[in-house]
Amino acid sequence: MGDLAAATFGGIIRYQKFASPVIFDWLDQHRYVSEMLAATWPDLVIEPLALPADWSLLVGWTGSPADTQALLESGDLTDRDAAKQLLAQNTAP
Repeated sequence: MGDLAAATFGGIIRYQKFASPVIFDWLDQHRYVSEMLAATWPDLVIEPLALPADWSLLVGWTGSPADTQALLESGDLTDRDAAKQLLAQNTAP
């Protein structure tokens, strides 16, 4: 989900993933999406970073391509099952 955060916020960010079990619990409680979005997500950190002018950016790759747009288009995110599936696909063990 870091790529989604980066695409949304733009620039260079510090990203720390949210606590997935909490989000799954919220989905199981049939919370409204608007309520979930307005809540404070445990462990989630997204903050812009500014690199010093004399630094260079080096980008690494995990070896596994991820197509965020395809993941988002793969299902209706208003559907709880689709949201759970998207979260599960993007949750590290």
